[in-house]
Amino acid sequence: MLKELNVNLTPVLTKIDLVAKMGASGMFTGEYSSRFKGQGLDFDGFREYLPEDDAQNIDWKASLRSNSLLIKVFREERNVNVIYLFDVSASMCFASVDKLKCEYAAELVSSLAYANIEAGDAVGLLMFSDKVSVYLPANQGSEQYFKFTKMLENPKNYDGMFNFEEAVDFLLGHYINNSIILFVSDYIGLPQGWEKKLSALAHKNEVISIMIRDPHDDKMPAEPMKVVVGDPYSPKQLLIDPITIYESYNLEAKKEKANIKAELKKRGIDVFETSTDKPYATAVRNFFYKRTRK
Repeated sequence: MLKELNVNLTPVLTKIDLVAKMGASGMFTGEYSSRFKGQGLDFDGFREYLPEDDAQNIDWKASLRSNSLLIKVFREERNVNVIYLFDVSASMCFASVDKLKCEYAAELVSSLAYANIEAGDAVGLLMFSDKVSVYLPANQGSEQYFKFTKMLENPKNYDGMFNFEEAVDFLLGHYINNSIILFVSDYIGLPQGWEKKLSALAHKNEVISIMIRDPHDDKMPAEPMKVVVGDPYSPKQLLIDPITIYESYNLEAKKEKANIKAELKKRGIDVFETSTDKPYATAVRNFFYKRTRK
């Protein structure tokens, strides 16, 4: 269990300002727009009739009252939940730079959730390691965001083994359907058969992958010294010489990540990848912008 957490959630909100202005409808356009958004139409007011408008949409009563031709304006009703499935296991509590992966991820998640709340969406949070440490059912409003960030700021909610199956079964057991699920993880330590579990989750939801990596997850530096490395999920340690193994390590890490991405792509899951040594604001904005072009 972590004793302290270095997260500063307030300043990062401004970094994601453009995403907040887009609203969740802009962020999640794509499968979200076609499958889940638009359960009905809400009346949104009146505007003046234009020559290209359909005359059948003129509201004659309102037009008489205002002495000008008016038509009703409708907007799509929003009732889609956005749920953050956040891996807080031991491998996420690693850093070779200033931020642990889980700290970096918490700031990113809080910023996206803020954009959802500002857009009027309901957000929920499930934090898991070997067990579900936090489950906050989806809800709207500033009070929900306050609860959301309090969970992210609590170091007791982090560290532990990795039980992906239990987290997915938990969500499925709570009848989570027609939702947007953002799976936030480094995707290290995935169990055999994880693809089937993710497919079950994606069957009636849209899943988006957010892959958070530390630079040393993908590349081992060729340091001329022996170092001790540990397995985040066991007490095992190993004395290694980076000079002799860094090439094979880097090749294997690249291959493993490519395989994970390929499996996600097969299931129609978009992948947003970022690294803890880089600011995320521009990258996440570009990612969601590309989704709007689908």
